Amino acid sequence: MNNQDPWLWMAAQRAQGREVVLLLDGEARTRQVLMATLGSDRWSALYNQTPAAQLAGAGPVAFLVGDAELRLAEPDLSAPQTHWGWLASLAPGDWVGWLSHWRARLMVGHGLYRFHDNRVLARALNALTQVELPAYLGPTLSLCYWQTDVWRVVDNPAPGSYPVPSEPAWLRVPAPAAEVTLLVNADRYLVRYDYERYLQLASEQDHEAWLGRRLEQAKAWGWEASAQLEFLLLSSLRSPGFKVGEDWARWPEETPEAHFQRMRRIAPLEQGRT
Repeated sequence: MNNQDPWLWMAAQRAQGREVVLLLDGEARTRQVLMATLGSDRWSALYNQTPAAQLAGAGPVAFLVGDAELRLAEPDLSAPQTHWGWLASLAPGDWVGWLSHWRARLMVGHGLYRFHDNRVLARALNALTQVELPAYLGPTLSLCYWQTDVWRVVDNPAPGSYPVPSEPAWLRVPAPAAEVTLLVNADRYLVRYDYERYLQLASEQDHEAWLGRRLEQAKAWGWEASAQLEFLLLSSLRSPGFKVGEDWARWPEETPEAHFQRMRRIAPLEQGRT
């Protein structure tokens, strides 16, 4: 179903006696607030208990939320275009099984399948058949996620516990060619210009997810030229926490080029690594 209001979806799930899960990526604004508010039995870092456990501190976190916590998450729910994650519902008592289900689908060889990214999730949901959906969604009863410019809802036709197929259908879904090209080029650029700092980043968090977020930021600012992308990538890499500060925000009525030139004046890149 298209153009769903997430608040109405959540109300409908609660009316059916279901639990609601909020899955947030590593840079979601309300992530730390919810972690401090909820008891440890109601949130879990998805990378824990997996081969990617060393990245758990910067990875996605799932929260079993009530109405009060959802109000705390309003800043993220009101900004779905930042691709912070998605919402799911499950039957009471299925929390541990739900976590295990998604952890089992995390590793792809030596890489990570970024199911917490609503764009990755959306591509899979668009491609999978009704027969293939249950093995992907497992105990998830319903999903509410942002795709392009609308909220969408998908219901699981047969919720339950499923092993990971030997050839998962969701891994056959390719990323858009333009997106792949941008990621590859960005990766090569940082390897060339600051390999040591990039290696440090990769030891602390999923570098592909980090690259994706930086490219999304550039897109939101209208920075499309190579010089603009390279400036943002290298500046972010060399900044504390591997991201530029809030003072980089674009001013109202400021053109992308004027914004870029302003940032070049006040935050010039150093020749050496900081």
